[in-house]
Amino acid sequence: MLQISGPSIMLQPFPLPDAEVIDLQAEEEINWIKGIVLVIRNIRGEMAISDAKSINVFLRKGLKKDKVLLESNKQYLIKLARLESIQWLDSTEEAPVSATGLYQKIEILVPVAGLINVAAEQSRLGKEIGKIQSGLSTINKNLANEKFVANAPLVIVDKERTKQMDLQNALVSLEDKLQVLHQLGNQEPL
Repeated sequence: MLQISGPSIMLQPFPLPDAEVIDLQAEEEINWIKGIVLVIRNIRGEMAISDAKSINVFLRKGLKKDKVLLESNKQYLIKLARLESIQWLDSTEEAPVSATGLYQKIEILVPVAGLINVAAEQSRLGKEIGKIQSGLSTINKNLANEKFVANAPLVIVDKERTKQMDLQNALVSLEDKLQVLHQLGNQEPL
């Protein structure tokens, strides 16, 4: 308990943390929960899945401690990520067509069947891929131009190379998502 001496708390020294009450295991567990929830929320955003809709999530790979953490924190994950269910897939179980994210060594799978309009999402991703390819083409032309590279300030050339790398990474990511949607569109109805 902080003892106040003087006319105002504003004049008191800032309290120092007590190392004896820091629970590193609890901090690690909270960070694990936050990491899983963040990946699920990112997948929702990337695949345009409404936050209001409860979804199923599967986890696989990871470590034994991750399985233990899942079991002891399942109720928190369900509440924080608005899940219908979350469960661990064994290596022998086949995963449904899913949007995928990674947290540490854990693969997080969100089955997208029935959650999104496949044709509309394919169209949207196709347009986005077209924009990125156009931007990437312009940057590639600039960087292939020897006069540009020789005469432009190094900062500008480095900035263009960074943009090029970012666009290439974004393109790969979007193409992966489009592939998932093609798999989903090619599945036979049950």
